[in-house]
Formats: sequence, C-alpha cells, structure tokens
Amino acid sequence: MLGKAALLHEARKYLAKENSQDPSIRQLSEYTHISPEEIQDILALQKEKRSKVVKKNDSILNHGD
Repeated sequence: MLGKAALLHEARKYLAKENSQDPSIRQLSEYTHISPEEIQDILALQKEKRSKVVKKNDSILNHGD
C-alpha cells in the first residue's frame, strides 16, 4: 500500500503540473493503472491519517493551557 501511495503522490504532482489542475480519480487511475476504487481508498486513508496527526498536534499544543 505504501508503494501505491507514493506512486499516487508522484502521479498527482506530475499530472497537476502537466494539466495545470488537480487530476481526477479517473486520470490518476489511467496513469497509474490502479483501480478508481483503490485510489479512493488510499486517498481516504491518507486523509484520515492527516486528520489524526492534526488532532494529536492540537491536543499537544492545547495541553499546556
């Protein structure tokens, strides 16, 4: 999964630069040969992970109040 997440990250950067806009799930799927469903799952997991990190950082910062 980590390899596919890295591939998606690089594909998003490349396609965004080439097309001057964020790529769609379909474009990412065509470029990476990863199914749209799996791309959605990976992106959802990344979003969830970022959310947990933000909450943890907020908790640490607010603990000192």
